[in-house]
Amino acid sequence: MSASLWLLLLLLLAAAGSDLRSRRIPNALALAGALAGIALGCAPGGVGLLASLAGMGIGLVALLPMYLLRALGAGDVKLMAAVGAIVGASAMPAVLAATFVAGGLMSIVVAASRRRLLRLFANLRDMLQGAFWCLACGEAPRLDAARDSAGRMPYALAIAAGAGIAQLWWAA
Repeated sequence: MSASLWLLLLLLLAAAGSDLRSRRIPNALALAGALAGIALGCAPGGVGLLASLAGMGIGLVALLPMYLLRALGAGDVKLMAAVGAIVGASAMPAVLAATFVAGGLMSIVVAASRRRLLRLFANLRDMLQGAFWCLACGEAPRLDAARDSAGRMPYALAIAAGAGIAQLWWAA
């Protein structure tokens, strides 16, 4: 197993553990992961400095709207940026896709376990209807935060699952 894969595994385990315990991902952990990812990217056999920085930017930009909608915490955004620094830009589309699928499935499980599944689907319906009517009126769709949340969950678990699945897929 490569050094970058070990780094990714350790970062994700630490972040998921922290998120489960305290619902927080320490800034120091995300920063250390990003800096180590950039350093490994620059090492022989690494993804390269530009690919590492681009992966970091992709991770940051991809989750930033969800943070602005208060759907995710800042730690989740910084963790995804650190993951991007480790895996590089070319792997980020797969990591993001797998993370969003894992997060969606986790949301359903969490909402169901809290008996909030109907609220989750109502929020989804409202969001899609709003986007449809904006498009129908020739306006750009916008995402508004849900009035009543279906519940919070430690999103670092979804990031860990998504990054892990994507890396296994990528390595195959």
